Amino acid sequence: MTSDLIKWIQSFHSDTLDQFFILVTMLGEEYFYIAILSMIYWNINKQTARFLVLILALSATVNGAIKEVVGHSRPIGEVGIRSKYTDTAEGASFPSGHTQNATAFFGAAGLAAKNPLLWIGFSILIVLVAISRLYLGVHWPLDVIAGIGFGILSIVVGKFIYEKSEKKGEYLPYFVILVLAVVSVFFLTSSAYIKAVALLLGYLVGYFFEENFLQFDVRAPLVTQIMKYLIGLAVTGAIFLGLKMVLPTGVYWDGLRYFLTIFFVMFGAPALFMVMKLSRHRIF
Repeated sequence: MTSDLIKWIQSFHSDTLDQFFILVTMLGEEYFYIAILSMIYWNINKQTARFLVLILALSATVNGAIKEVVGHSRPIGEVGIRSKYTDTAEGASFPSGHTQNATAFFGAAGLAAKNPLLWIGFSILIVLVAISRLYLGVHWPLDVIAGIGFGILSIVVGKFIYEKSEKKGEYLPYFVILVLAVVSVFFLTSSAYIKAVALLLGYLVGYFFEENFLQFDVRAPLVTQIMKYLIGLAVTGAIFLGLKMVLPTGVYWDGLRYFLTIFFVMFGAPALFMVMKLSRHRIF
């Protein structure tokens, strides 16, 4: 039954649709999130970016944990199913990480924007990402359905934690997450999970350092904003890709790379902007 649905979706395949759904599935990948969230955080609204990064990091962590525990195999190699763009098919199949993270990110973005038209647009993108994983033959239907469900759950939990910290100044949930994340890596050791935990830790540590030692102001003239984004993105890319070439192979080294990348986005880049006189302390 589930394979029949994939085969039916793939019956419409063409070179054009192949390229279209590969582009769509990229909306659920790390490079897209780094580029978009960095722009929001450095140039538009820090609080909104923190909200989105927290929910995305929680989603990725939950997804990595469930994948490792369940360990369900993908449809790749199944008779009658054509699988493309399989480089993005890391780890187990259930639940779909691309679908879950897209649901968490675009759903949270819809909450932040509070615009009905954007809600419709973001919902369409979530559905397209889910369909892309079936069309490309890298997930089962149940995987994408669960991905949407866990993505929504990540929004609910993340929104609760965010409001506790930002509006009420209660940081205990962050501390609990930090402890659980550190302890969990001794039991859950898949590449996807270690990367997700590193992303979450990078966010938490970067958030603490920026809030207590910088409090940079995102506002600046347009030319300065462009300079900030290009310089910040270039250094971020150098860290993310450069460390991959120089660090030893292994899941924990990958985790270190992800931690340092998000820590730079959250704290290192704003500090660099202030040193370069491209940003200043937040004005109250």
